[in-house]
Order: sequence, then structure tokens, then C-alpha cells
Amino acid sequence: MGDEALKSEKAPAQLRSWCVEWFGSEGDFLAGGKRQPIPLARLSGLENLYAIGSLEQRSGEVSIFDSVPFISEVWHPTEPIDSNRVYRAEFLVYAIVECWHRTSFWKTVNSEEELAAALLPRAMVDGISLDEPFPFLLYGYAARAAGRFFCDPDPQLGRDLNEKAKSRFSIENESIEIVGFYSINHKGILTPRNSPFHMHLRTMDNRISGHLESVQWDQGFMVELPAKER
Repeated sequence: MGDEALKSEKAPAQLRSWCVEWFGSEGDFLAGGKRQPIPLARLSGLENLYAIGSLEQRSGEVSIFDSVPFISEVWHPTEPIDSNRVYRAEFLVYAIVECWHRTSFWKTVNSEEELAAALLPRAMVDGISLDEPFPFLLYGYAARAAGRFFCDPDPQLGRDLNEKAKSRFSIENESIEIVGFYSINHKGILTPRNSPFHMHLRTMDNRISGHLESVQWDQGFMVELPAKER
């Protein structure tokens, strides 16, 4: 990528036009481990960038859809980027993907297992190795979706106000977009320890963005996977 500061800790060599890279780990972040944060400004010049991660000191989440960043915090579910503020990610997994291959699935999906049953065979058909991490996009009209923001409470607000703070979100019957990463071999690094999926959601009106925990598709959905190199 032309910038030494953007090298991942483990960037597997792959003979294709895209690869997944990352800084830090999901497990270290959740455990409160100290990492050297990465200024998001260093990613601002990259095109076709898709990423998910967490801001330093557990202050919020970052989701990047096609190079457009979204910041989510407990008190500001989707916060516009403030040009006067320096955002730093303590954990970030990302990929640059110029071309995607879109497929429609006209089936009900209510769980990660059902998502895997739909997504993984399609990935293999598209020439993607399931032994290496890969990105994907999901679009559609979700019957339900739920997630949360990994944020520490604000000690200045007091116990009562912090208890009222909503660190979780839920939506019903709404169009959404999801950027996700799959890796069966990087649990606790790129994905939660109990799942090979790590996904972030945004509503199409940009009202909400954040870490996705569950989604229910009753009317099918669209999947985009990195296209084969021509």
C-alpha cells in the first residue's frame, strides 16, 4: 500500500488482487490490552476500502464502507466525522476490494449457521479459500437486527445516567448494509472468540452503525464477494 505504517501484523501472501490485513486483535481489545493506536487519517487516501474496528480506549466503533468511515458511540450511535478530531483505531481489520461479484439469495436466514450455509459454498465457487480470511458485503431488507457499541461508560456522567446509556441497538423492517469478515482460523484475532464472523452494520439512512450481533432476513438478501482476478 505504499505506507510502512499500514503494514498488518500478519498479512498472508496471496496471489490475487485483494487481501485482508489488520492491526491489533479483537481479543486484545476486549481484554483491555494496550496497543499502539493507528490514526484513521492514514487510511483516508485509500480507495475501495472496507474495514471494521474499535477506537482507542474503548471510545467507540469504526465502520468503513467503500472508503467512507462511520463512527459509533453510546451517546452518538452514528457520529459524523469531525475534521477537528483525531480518530485512532486500537483494532482494525480491513481490505481493499476494487471489484465485487454479487449474488442474490432468496431464502430465510436467521442465524450465523444459516448464513455460513449460504455464504461459504458461494465463496468456494468464486475461488475463495475458506482457510484464509475474506471480506464480504450483505445488503437487504432485514426483518430484525441487533448489535452493540463497545464503549466504556463516561465517569463524568454518574451512575444513573450511564445506566440509561444504550450501548445496544436494534432495528426492525429496515434496509441495511453489512461489511463483514470471515475467518475460521482467526477467532479472537479478527473475529470474536466464539464465531468465525465479524460484521458491522449501517442503516441506509446512516442513522445507526456498529457491531452486529444478529440479523434475520425473511425476504432474502444480496451478497457481494471479491471478484476473481481477470
